[in-house]
Amino acid sequence: MSDTTSRYRTMIGHRLFWPAAVLFVMLAANTIYRPGFLSIELKDGHLYGTPIDILRLSAPLILVALGMTLVISTGGIDLSVGSLCAISARSPACTSASSPTRTASAWC
Repeated sequence: MSDTTSRYRTMIGHRLFWPAAVLFVMLAANTIYRPGFLSIELKDGHLYGTPIDILRLSAPLILVALGMTLVISTGGIDLSVGSLCAISARSPACTSASSPTRTASAWC
């Protein structure tokens, strides 16, 4: 077996190869379908564009996932992160439910 074939098999055998390949294919397909998909603009000192929107909207979930990863990788299992997310999501819902046009629920 040649050195190139060995490197190729090692690369494909790596556990992160296929997720990275699928991500690349999805980005390429979206860029072909919508040519401005990866464009980022700077207006009034702020960044605008689809990648910025994706990162901005997914940032809270990314932070929770990183926290859970650190807890589990250190040997602990902390399921309270899920309940903390549920309570955090409930607070704005109760605030909007207690507006003058709506009635507050029994849990607020």
